[in-house]
Amino acid sequence: MWGVIVDGDGADVQLWHDSLCRPFDPWMEYRNSFGKQVSVVRSGQLDGAVDATQAYEIAQGYISALNGAFLLEPGVLPLSIIGIGELDQNGQIKAIVSASIAASLGRATVRATATTGSNARPTPSGPQKLIDLASNNDLVADLLSHRSRGANWYDLYKTFEAVKELCKGGKDFAARSWYPGAQTISQFTQTANRFRHFSKHSSQNGKLNAMSLEEANRLVGLMAKGALDRL
Repeated sequence: MWGVIVDGDGADVQLWHDSLCRPFDPWMEYRNSFGKQVSVVRSGQLDGAVDATQAYEIAQGYISALNGAFLLEPGVLPLSIIGIGELDQNGQIKAIVSASIAASLGRATVRATATTGSNARPTPSGPQKLIDLASNNDLVADLLSHRSRGANWYDLYKTFEAVKELCKGGKDFAARSWYPGAQTISQFTQTANRFRHFSKHSSQNGKLNAMSLEEANRLVGLMAKGALDRL
């Protein structure tokens, strides 16, 4: 069995622990490694991995999607993969492979002990529901993947495109309650396209009523959350 060891800002790590609880997939556990507490994401999707390298390949897409789900909320920062934990039948860590090693090599051995227990919840959390949706919906998977990459114009625009596709191919996009208005959408798309296809020779570069990257990130996050909440 395998688990994904992740790390990040303390508040964001705690948010993941609070949201990813058993008996739903994925779930998160605390474990001890050399006396240090680590956070481990567990999932049935990792069960088929034959070694740490394959587990890491699965984990990359999986953690990316989780980051995308959590980044729908303002002020949240992504978590990073620190390594892959090889677990025994009781869920105890018996080896840890660093992310860099797992990307190119096989197994490494680092002895560790484990703590026990996790809290159950009556229904899956929002991120757990989104991960389940993404496993059966390529459009949701693409949206979460682009959202996980943070605030840059390319991925914000690709997320925006996915949002429109989730609204019946854009047919009822403007009818949604969270639709910010045609003027705001126009300002976003013009700014995004200007930065995505920037040319220093363009005569219009200085004339654009540009939206800030921070404003665009907040706008796209609200639209993405609104679209996904309807699924």
